[in-house]
Amino acid sequence: MCAMISAVSKDFHVMWGTGSPAVAIEHCHNPHTRPDVPVSDPKEYTVNLKGCSYASSTFTIVLGLGQGGGTDKMEYVDGYAFFDDVQCSVVSNDTYDERVKDLPQDTIVDIFTDEEQRKFETDKGFADQFTYAIDLHTSFEPYTLKGTGKTLSTALTEETYNGVDYVSAPASGKTVYGDLKLSTKDDLTGYYTLDELNAKANSNNYVKNILKKDFENYHFEDKNVLMLLSAGGAAYTAKLEDSSTFTLQPDSYLMVSFWLKTSDIGGFTGAGVTVVETEGTNESSLSSLDTTSITTVDIDDLENEGEKLEDINNGWQQCFFFLQNETESEKSFSLSFTYGPTTIVGTTNNSYNPGYAAFANFETKEMTKKQFAYAATGTYAKSVSLVGDESTASAETAFDSAASIPDKQIENGIAIPKNYQGVNGGSGYVVAGGEDKEVNGYQYAGLINKKYAANYRKEYEKGDATYWLNKMAAAAQIAIDAEDKWWNTLFGTATQRSRHFCRRPLPHVHQVL
Repeated sequence: MCAMISAVSKDFHVMWGTGSPAVAIEHCHNPHTRPDVPVSDPKEYTVNLKGCSYASSTFTIVLGLGQGGGTDKMEYVDGYAFFDDVQCSVVSNDTYDERVKDLPQDTIVDIFTDEEQRKFETDKGFADQFTYAIDLHTSFEPYTLKGTGKTLSTALTEETYNGVDYVSAPASGKTVYGDLKLSTKDDLTGYYTLDELNAKANSNNYVKNILKKDFENYHFEDKNVLMLLSAGGAAYTAKLEDSSTFTLQPDSYLMVSFWLKTSDIGGFTGAGVTVVETEGTNESSLSSLDTTSITTVDIDDLENEGEKLEDINNGWQQCFFFLQNETESEKSFSLSFTYGPTTIVGTTNNSYNPGYAAFANFETKEMTKKQFAYAATGTYAKSVSLVGDESTASAETAFDSAASIPDKQIENGIAIPKNYQGVNGGSGYVVAGGEDKEVNGYQYAGLINKKYAANYRKEYEKGDATYWLNKMAAAAQIAIDAEDKWWNTLFGTATQRSRHFCRRPLPHVHQVL
């Protein structure tokens, strides 16, 4: 996003969100008058701003007379300064480019410009320079989901529970969970060009309506779209693996950018995107995304008397993953894209909602550490540290890591710790002369994780008195209702990710900090 700031001024700074000057215009007295004579021809200064491509850019105008403070009296002045008519207009990238195309290069700064080079002193060569620019833009590299070394697969979202692969709708070799009766008749999933989608619209009214309503002003040069259309509400997952782009060397940084558009999710589980590390179990997600509720980007159309051009992105929302590898070895990852619930076990037909999620205009950017430091996170942006196989991590980290067998056991129950075995008090494993060397095999010993609290609650609601949460709730005499409330009641509000249970008639919580 670009902006223009104009001011009739003497001295001013433009500060950015880092707290340091982006542009400092100093000693800008009018050289055409004596200091003791009022200025009759004030000068208009303009600073053109082009925000960061991947993070919010915050700027503040600081107007003043003189600098220094305390015992620093070198910049003290005796005089006056008038500032008036400060204006700000949000303009397009094209307008910005047109306004700065003829500016001297030494009046344009970026994030790599040294602080001293961002200071422009009018008594040192800039007396007649009244226009400057701050360009924080970063160019991306186009990326396609098709090509050599890339594998993109789409299928119904599945969840393995007790050795059974559950899905939300009929599929070969899979088991539909419970009483789910979702149809996939008019669904469309895969990576298509706009021309291919238009061809599909001839026989699919759902696709036809989406293209007419939401794709009429498709504005990306890249005409390829990953479409997850669920006409009956079934949950879908697309998995992308790349043997080249998605590999980070030691001490390297990568940004993955894409644009998302969804139907009105209506409070149901929307779109999601997950980074899945190739080694280990490290995952990081953007989840429950619904672009129909985003804040639109509007600009001032200066060519038409300042009229507003509303929603210049046509309902699309840009999303980011910022990935860093600060280990000493190469790391790789894949991406998965979802529509609808990612947990199948415990759901009903009312858990699903017809709609779509479309992903387009994929780009990547290898970043420097300084560029990476400006990355901002939020609903549509996530920072991810690649760590590899957790068994190679520090003992402190590995202590509360779940074993991968049984598969994803921790998501619905108590998991076996990867690098920890419980023993009885006085065991020979921990006490000199102890005879008991039995490893704890009690069924209520292991790990649980707060992020799966909703899953645990669903299991609790089945009414199995032998389930660990049912036993703990009965012992604590509490009701399992709102997730945060019951979890915090039982385990407290500390932020560690897992809880350990020890061998007791009822589970005893051991917190891992």
